[in-house]
Amino acid sequence: MATPDPPFPDTLAGFGYEFKDGQLKNIQTGDPYVFAVRPDDQAYNQSYYDALGELVLQEVYKLVKREAGMVKAPIPLGSRPEDPQTFVFVSSDFMTNHDKILVLIQGSGAVRAGQWSRKLTINNSIDVGTQIPYLQLARKEGYAVLVLNPNDNYRVVNNQKQVIKGSENAVAHASSVWETYLRETKAKNIAIVGHSYGGEITKCLFDKYKEDFKERVFAVALTSSTHKFSDPEEYRDLIKISRHWKTSTHPLDTELQTQGNEIKTVSAGTSTHEMTSQACMESVFKFFQERYMASLEG
Repeated sequence: MATPDPPFPDTLAGFGYEFKDGQLKNIQTGDPYVFAVRPDDQAYNQSYYDALGELVLQEVYKLVKREAGMVKAPIPLGSRPEDPQTFVFVSSDFMTNHDKILVLIQGSGAVRAGQWSRKLTINNSIDVGTQIPYLQLARKEGYAVLVLNPNDNYRVVNNQKQVIKGSENAVAHASSVWETYLRETKAKNIAIVGHSYGGEITKCLFDKYKEDFKERVFAVALTSSTHKFSDPEEYRDLIKISRHWKTSTHPLDTELQTQGNEIKTVSAGTSTHEMTSQACMESVFKFFQERYMASLEG
């Protein structure tokens, strides 16, 4: 009878890794992460990766707080201690900034608040895989910031799944955040970055809060978005304030062919889906500035 595997370590050092110069490296050799811990055991390698990924995520949370000055805000607000809850990240001036707010919405899957891609955080670097560069640049440019956490939807307690109220799924989470936090803020101008499924979430927010959205959201940047418009005419007010950076072999910002009534689409400067947000960041903020100035002019 085979001996069961011991439990995985509960620290990065226990796995033999550390973040050094923004990259996950083997403590002893300095080599990057290797997925195939056991070359012929895919199931074990995936379990190992998932366990390591959870510890990497905790490190990302620490960095988001330390390097970008963000704090956690609970979802749902006012829940009992025994009830499952999640959180979003907000900047310290989120409720007091009267000018502008940046909202970051990642894609679906294992990513949580502060990450664009777990894979890139582990295999490439903090700068490429996390939202920290966006947070730092946004703060430098005067934005208050809100980071959604749409994929954190349940807790397992005593081997039973307990769904988080107000975060039952990604769209429910975004709606709760809009109603609980964004609606209560003072900033007159909101910009949104939606990556992958974050684009569909953005579309759903437009559907649900159309008048508030049209009044306050001045720009939407989509990166490799998976949104779909059944009737683009219904979304003309969203389309005119949006730009979509898609995977492409063309240079950054090269205009790509779209239907006449779709969102203007340009190259993200990379053919890798997960890298689009980071690859086009400077262009996204330039677009935001152009839209912001246009909104001030009326």
